[in-house]
Amino acid sequence: MPVVCPKCGTKNKPDSGKCSKCGISLVKTVKAGSLKAGTVIGKRYVVTGTLRSDELEALYKGKDNQMKDQCMIHEIIVPETSAEKLRDAAMKFKKEASLLASIDHPNLLKVREFFAGKGRCYLVTDYFEGESLLSLLNKEGKGFPELKVMGWAAQILGSLGDLHKHDPEVLYIDLEPDNILVSEADEQIVLLNAGLKRKVLGQEKGKVTAITSSYLPPEYYKGYVAATTDLYALAATMHHLLTGKKPTPFKFASIREERPEVSVAIDTIIMTALDKKHTNRYQNALDMLQAFAEIIHTPKNMVLIPSGSFWMGSNTGEENEKPVHKVNLNSYYIDKYPVTNAEFDRFIQESGYKGKGEWKKYFTKATKNHPVVAVNWFEAAAYAEWAGKRLPSEAEWEKAARGNDMRKYPWGNKWEKNKCNTPDLNDPEIMKKRVDIYDGKGTTPAGSFPDGASPYGVMDMAGQVWEWCADWYDENYYSKLGKTCDNPRGPELGEYRALRGGAWGNLMGACRCTCRSYSQKPDYINFNVGFRCVKDTESYAT
Repeated sequence: MPVVCPKCGTKNKPDSGKCSKCGISLVKTVKAGSLKAGTVIGKRYVVTGTLRSDELEALYKGKDNQMKDQCMIHEIIVPETSAEKLRDAAMKFKKEASLLASIDHPNLLKVREFFAGKGRCYLVTDYFEGESLLSLLNKEGKGFPELKVMGWAAQILGSLGDLHKHDPEVLYIDLEPDNILVSEADEQIVLLNAGLKRKVLGQEKGKVTAITSSYLPPEYYKGYVAATTDLYALAATMHHLLTGKKPTPFKFASIREERPEVSVAIDTIIMTALDKKHTNRYQNALDMLQAFAEIIHTPKNMVLIPSGSFWMGSNTGEENEKPVHKVNLNSYYIDKYPVTNAEFDRFIQESGYKGKGEWKKYFTKATKNHPVVAVNWFEAAAYAEWAGKRLPSEAEWEKAARGNDMRKYPWGNKWEKNKCNTPDLNDPEIMKKRVDIYDGKGTTPAGSFPDGASPYGVMDMAGQVWEWCADWYDENYYSKLGKTCDNPRGPELGEYRALRGGAWGNLMGACRCTCRSYSQKPDYINFNVGFRCVKDTESYAT
């Protein structure tokens, strides 16, 4: 429908911003942030205060009368140029909000409800007690320490990697310091809205260029978006946080020109991610995360797991996997592969350790690079101590296996028979790689299934061998922890030690990241039981 000018009566095209005859604005100026305390939204949510606002977007603190707790109310204003545009924006909002509501991720606020009408869109989420990185930077008055910025970035990279692998893919698009909240208590990062404003207002592919963001790459304004778009935005954000100066769009000088004390390595990573050609940048979040890991001297064949929270357990699995609970973990390294026969043999030769020696039955020249099996918990713990490491807690093992998005298997939520060593494999070429250990089946060389890697790039966490954990096992342990816990290490005492991962002789149920169906006394030995180790690292966020 044409837009009729209220001044001269001229009929204008539906999306006209100005009257073609007299030139007055046809856009109704409605600003976000106008809701007063006490305003009820959706018959359930009461506005209790305004946290932040600009012309088109506001964030309110609210109370959920149904849940009897605090919430956040996100408001997006759609400039009213035509009824058609309002309908289009409302449809986009509902589509994007529905996608966000389907994601349960510790670094995204859980969506409770969303609705749109009369040029206003509302997204109601859980409440988060935190402050934006921009606000903290303004208080600091200068750039943050390098290690602190790396800690935040590591969490964000883990989150972006999970979002990019989501089906359908979720690109954040609008990553910048003002859209990143951090908790003072535990340095947890939360990303606001996943670029919802830009997507609803038609800016998701650079269609609106009147305002050029300091954090978006050149190709964005030509209509191209990909994972590299988010990595560029993160690098631009890090540049801002380190230098203390808001960047000029597309113009980034070396951070060391402003702060010579920043390491060459971190400067190189950021400037690589800020390359004007997207093909020259890191192509995915994991590659950039691994670049961080390398500069903090990640031990050989280990993987960095960044600090932060994840959701542990499953409400749909076995009873001992319930309930789902939030776990905060410090950063740590974990072995990329299970400990192999060759590595365990070296331990025995160099340490002189006297164990039961059952593992030797399965150690041949052909199996030297296969996971060691037939080691009990004491032997695994002795190896870990000799190597300057330790056995992982159940929580550390599970986070390394599933990441932050509550996936069912290390590679995702769908069972795929060719991504791990289990009896479900039908590929004859893969079957040829197997070694006859028992009933025509057995372990494969460590890392034989790279497509089955976890979100952090850890191999063989489903199938292959059951892996000893440090924890005593208690089937009711999760129910005793509460909704949130920090660095859980299992019960103080017990009879059985936890095992995780499933093995080459198990079906897909045992290969779920949350499976706790197998535990044994610490002196237990079997041809399908092995282990891997972890190593502590100093927290980045210091």
